[in-house]
Amino acid sequence: MGESDAEILTEYRNDPAILTEYRNDPEIAAMQDWDLPYPLERARARLAEQADRDDLVVGEWTSLAVEVAGEVAGDVVCHLDEHGAIAEIGYTFRRQFQGKGYAREAAGALVEHILATTSVHRIEASLDPDNVPSMRVLESIGMTFELAIEPWGLGSGPAFGGVGDLE
Repeated sequence: MGESDAEILTEYRNDPAILTEYRNDPEIAAMQDWDLPYPLERARARLAEQADRDDLVVGEWTSLAVEVAGEVAGDVVCHLDEHGAIAEIGYTFRRQFQGKGYAREAAGALVEHILATTSVHRIEASLDPDNVPSMRVLESIGMTFELAIEPWGLGSGPAFGGVGDLE
């Protein structure tokens, strides 16, 4: 991945305790769509449900760990719709790894992987309207703002639509 020491993994090797730790960070959770507390059992179940995957699966969410210098920095996720034509992406990074370009690098690598290995013609992402750094990440990988959707959590939030309709 790029020029940094970040590595996007082809399988999710995250420790459930680490996943639970950053999913329970109130500042991170405020920008995501999961409820707190995020129990260890949920993290274990999430990792177990995709333990035998070696790539993206149509109709399912797939999580990929992102490591920096051998330490889990966060994760990127992808959901392929039931037809394999539209992908939704997302990412979450532990606070100490935010603002260093890792999200941009990992999200960009995920988009490249999607385009190289699937028949997806559209990539989407949605985010909290207050998450301006995440908006910048999406713009930096070629995504463009399309519309604000209701609801995002308790309010409304922008939705970024794909790298366009791809041919």
